[in-house]
Amino acid sequence: MADEAAAGHDRRDGLLQTAVLRIPCNITLSRHSYYTIDRKISFMVVPPLAAQYGSNDAVTSWVAIDFETANSSHASVCQVGMASVTNGRIDDTFDSLIKPMSGFDDFYGINTSTHGLTFADVADAPSWPQVWEHMLKFIDSRPIVAHSAASAEVSMIKQTCALWSVPVTPLRYACSRQIGKKVWNVEALKKCAQQAHVPLVNHHDALDDATACAHIVLAAMHEARVDDLHGLNARLGLSWNRLAPYTDAVKPPSPESAYSRARRNV
Repeated sequence: MADEAAAGHDRRDGLLQTAVLRIPCNITLSRHSYYTIDRKISFMVVPPLAAQYGSNDAVTSWVAIDFETANSSHASVCQVGMASVTNGRIDDTFDSLIKPMSGFDDFYGINTSTHGLTFADVADAPSWPQVWEHMLKFIDSRPIVAHSAASAEVSMIKQTCALWSVPVTPLRYACSRQIGKKVWNVEALKKCAQQAHVPLVNHHDALDDATACAHIVLAAMHEARVDDLHGLNARLGLSWNRLAPYTDAVKPPSPESAYSRARRNV
């Protein structure tokens, strides 16, 4: 028995003695584990693994987000789509076209051939500061989730806010691409959607992609047998990150390639 037991910590509340033996009973209920301690039954709360990420609160309400851009610059956002998730269900959506800042509003052929948008579609659309204000109201300080979050959507938020001199709200964010890789060993949005049995009809429409992202994460929760985003991150060994201001100068779009120019006529 001594080989199976582990020495406990000194307790000074009179209930347990110093260096008592704790022998696991292998009984688990939710996040609580039961141990036999010195032939007595004691209840010990085991903190969620996600505690290392800064909060023990379950995250049952969050927002999936997706952007499309006019060209190679992450500051040329021309469409946003968001899907609100509460208690395991999509309960609201938001989408808007966005008119990029002058100098960042040239629609490259490769981009238009991907999402179908042209400058004519956004000519009368609101600019980023106007849309960002509505986005923040919709998000309501909740965590956001995006596919390839750090390298795509989060970078787009940071660079577009920097370009327009708009403050960045330090929202927490998670990445559905990382989640897909952990759960199904696939990364692309379309492949994750296939594994999660999520329809993706209008791929590269920002709202459809955001909605698919939300469904993918919900499917991953089901696979991981957790019911909140915080628990999913913890179960998969993923960490939270936070939005932070973009500190570098925002570069203009790189010159359009010949291939992209040719796509303008396709």
